[in-house]
Amino acid sequence: MRITKILIAAISIILLSYHMGYSDVEKDRSDIQSPNDVAKWLSKEFTYEWQIPTPWQSAQETMNLKRGSCMDFAILSQSLLSRMGVHCDIVIIKFKNLKIAHAVCAWKDKKGYSFMTNKEYVQTRAHSLRDAVNKYYPDWKEIVFTTPDKRQGEIIRSDDNG
Repeated sequence: MRITKILIAAISIILLSYHMGYSDVEKDRSDIQSPNDVAKWLSKEFTYEWQIPTPWQSAQETMNLKRGSCMDFAILSQSLLSRMGVHCDIVIIKFKNLKIAHAVCAWKDKKGYSFMTNKEYVQTRAHSLRDAVNKYYPDWKEIVFTTPDKRQGEIIRSDDNG
């Protein structure tokens, strides 16, 4: 009797999720096997929305809505790349003389630092995150490491040495 109730509950959740249009971030996507594949898929399937301010969406919410801000894409990219074994960070880039910021998903591999910015995969071949950001965003003033649950980590400033 108890197993029957559990099965009915599980089936109900699955059917409700399907009916509401939810897709699972953890779903097997055999067509996505590299950062380049992630960028192509995001570019094809998702819409970038530039909004200030915007509440951060979870990876699942972005999957469901098929749209999001730069932070939403960074969170989703981190989720997808982490499943591939890529250790990556979400970083917020603040700019000189501007009151806006931009979020990217960044990581280092054998070739140097790369990042996913919205729906674009950027390979900088720089050996430090500072150099990678400077190469692509020369007007940056601060790099802030963060997490999807908004915990702030290390801060790198453009006027710091190193």
